[in-house]
Amino acid sequence: MPDAQKEGLIVFLAGLRPEIRLTLERVGIAQRLGESFIFPEQEKDYSATLSAIRAAYGRLDASQRREAGAPVSYLV
Repeated sequence: MPDAQKEGLIVFLAGLRPEIRLTLERVGIAQRLGESFIFPEQEKDYSATLSAIRAAYGRLDASQRREAGAPVSYLV
């Protein structure tokens, strides 16, 4: 993730199953990334992904939101 940060990218992890989340915590990635960038798997399909997208969109300032008026894509 340091390479992503150098490029000015923000990484969100969505749909993490409990065992993957635990592994990320054990190796310190969850702590480095931060809780606000991790979205655990939920019962409703794609809800974690949508929550991550909303969080990413919420980080944009008003001018960036206008520029982002084009459709937003994401990988599920």
